[in-house]
Amino acid sequence: MAQPLSSHSGLTIAAHIFSAIMLAFGINSITRPRAALEMLELPLPADESGRATVDSLMVLYGAKELFQAVAIYAVGKTGNRRMLGVTVMAACGGAFVDGFVVKNQM
Repeated sequence: MAQPLSSHSGLTIAAHIFSAIMLAFGINSITRPRAALEMLELPLPADESGRATVDSLMVLYGAKELFQAVAIYAVGKTGNRRMLGVTVMAACGGAFVDGFVVKNQM
């Protein structure tokens, strides 16, 4: 009999991989906001006040990524696979919205 997906060990491994990716994006966005913006293929504003605003928004984006990474990692360590699945799906929802916003800005 096949084991349910919520009890599969691959879920924890995949969650830790997602967490590591989010951690990398978060650190990059906080430490190098303009490089992170270029990675998203969004244009950098021409004026200095616009660039300062974008830098601040990228730090906020990076903080969101870091908090999501920590949440996934922490829930993964508890062993509650059902909550891990819910947390990963919520983070995927955030990633979907991020992608939708970037796509509409192009």
